[in-house]
Amino acid sequence: MALAWEVGRFTINGWITSLYQGEQFHFHYYMLDWVRPWPGVGMHIHFAVLGILAVALAFGWRARLCSGLLAVGWAYVFVLDQANYLNHLYLVLLLLLLYAAIPLRDGRVPGWGLGLLRLQVGLVYVFGGLAKLNEDWLAGEPMTQWMALRGELPLLGAWLTTSAAGPVLSWAGLGFDLLVVPGLIWRRTRVAVFIAAVLFHGANAALFHIGIFPWLMLGATTLFFAPDWPRRVLGRDGLVPEAAQAPWGRGLSVAVCLWIGLQIMVPLRHLAYPGEVAWTEEGHRFSWRMKLRSKRGRVFFHVLDRRTGAREKVDPCKTLSRRHCRKMSTRPDMILQYAHHLRDAGSAGGLHLLAVHVDAIAQLNARAPQRLVDPKVDLALVERNLWPATWILPLNDKAD
Repeated sequence: MALAWEVGRFTINGWITSLYQGEQFHFHYYMLDWVRPWPGVGMHIHFAVLGILAVALAFGWRARLCSGLLAVGWAYVFVLDQANYLNHLYLVLLLLLLYAAIPLRDGRVPGWGLGLLRLQVGLVYVFGGLAKLNEDWLAGEPMTQWMALRGELPLLGAWLTTSAAGPVLSWAGLGFDLLVVPGLIWRRTRVAVFIAAVLFHGANAALFHIGIFPWLMLGATTLFFAPDWPRRVLGRDGLVPEAAQAPWGRGLSVAVCLWIGLQIMVPLRHLAYPGEVAWTEEGHRFSWRMKLRSKRGRVFFHVLDRRTGAREKVDPCKTLSRRHCRKMSTRPDMILQYAHHLRDAGSAGGLHLLAVHVDAIAQLNARAPQRLVDPKVDLALVERNLWPATWILPLNDKAD
């Protein structure tokens, strides 16, 4: 039902229109710039179908078929615009792919399938905890900044604005993420850790506006209990079927190993890039780096016509939505995309007739604002690729 809830939020809040029909420019993932929103009412129809499939899946109707169709439909929505990336939307896609791939036998999932689902959920916690092992988080940033804005909350509001709140909550979050999976695996601590998970995710829902993510993770955490726990708790047929045995062949072994390998390597790919990942954004997405940074910025583009020598200063916030402009201003890969957009829009008569330089200032957590992109580099000549970007300036080590 979490996915049905999310589809409902997109509809009720008008996000289908504002995010996919109202935007004049979309930021695309690498090599996926050919994906475009449905024209006319197509996106509304698409989300309506997703909602119907989500409800059908929640009631167990042809679970694998619904999961497969939902995975395809949700993947299309997911890749439409890079600016709309959210970790829980990515997690939904991964779980749908697993649900569609894991076979059912007499309404029961195989033991390896249940183990794979547990591993997928566990990796979210583990990598979320490992990502918190950085200087800023251990010093209480950006939690201190965020909590300073929560003084109006009842009961704890006054304490949240104190200097102790940020470090205490930061270390508590770190400890929870690193210990929750071992605690769920060990049967003796499972119930106590699940109660802690209820408090943790409930607090996140109260303090931050992060949609379905707390409830999705809380529901997924129940996978670590014995498969028959709903029957024992509710006294009737369970919502999670018992684990069953299933043939294990070489092909299945290869597929499972590839999946696990990808789920481990993708979150670690930022280690192949120089610099601080929260600053460069290289390897940040798909890595379960959740609510780790406070980042603000502003950006202007300077366009030079090489033929005439004419110069123009472009403020992207005059054409982009507030959300898109805010996201782009601190993300170098999106700045590069918009530079290419200006180059292509102004160079319809030939190739490389425009030079595009960027004046981008950003601030990470409590550090002083600094340049994000080298203003000397002509981004019109820089093509998108997966190699480290030498035109991103390094982060200053000292906080303000």
